[in-house]
Amino acid sequence: MECVLPGGHHQAFLPRFLQLDSADKRRKSATYKYNVKFHNFFLLYFLTKSHYWLAMDDVTLLASKDEKIGEKALIVNFSGFLDFNTRFIAEGLEKRGTECRIESVKLDEVELLRKNPAEMRSVNIARVMNHESSWKAFAHKVQELLNGEDVVILPEVFGFEEPVIMQWIKEMIPAKVVFIGTTPPSVPGIRTQRLLKKAFEAAGGTFLMGDEAIDAAFDGERVASIRTANLVFLLHISFNVK
Repeated sequence: MECVLPGGHHQAFLPRFLQLDSADKRRKSATYKYNVKFHNFFLLYFLTKSHYWLAMDDVTLLASKDEKIGEKALIVNFSGFLDFNTRFIAEGLEKRGTECRIESVKLDEVELLRKNPAEMRSVNIARVMNHESSWKAFAHKVQELLNGEDVVILPEVFGFEEPVIMQWIKEMIPAKVVFIGTTPPSVPGIRTQRLLKKAFEAAGGTFLMGDEAIDAAFDGERVASIRTANLVFLLHISFNVK
């Protein structure tokens, strides 16, 4: 399936095989492949026994679920941040042979968020960590906590505006640094949503926040209009479905 947008841009849409019955899905000969390029994102999906997924550059990928990430790991959290389950992470790593130690860090800027429990969320911490003085102060505190660990595990609450901050933190800490996602809303998820929305609108799309596409009218293989829950029809949709 290919979707062609104005100006030669391409966007990913749900593959047609999701609409097939179970028998068709099981046919090994039915292989659907489509390539999507979005900034640094690449997606290859094959309807085979192999598994593929979309991953961002700052996501740590392991060769298998049983891979041992290191001999000793230091797991660091922000004091009072409940959306990063350090004990759960440690238990999983220890089952794979990694010795773990859990520590927490206090920063004045983040402590201000604790005055309102609803504000102590990943996105709000990430906004604070956008400031150079804040993420550098955090990295220095992690340096001081290190005691022979070869791996440092941190919550993925950095790089809300500038993902390169995560690379800078890695360069400051003398150990392998692994960022692990928090419970939603996650910083990578929101960042990805913003990038997709920006690309979609740049390609001529209309984004309706909170609306739901419920039907489409076709002119042959061309989508002529889309009906949403709040609007009757959006006309002049110019992409082809092949």
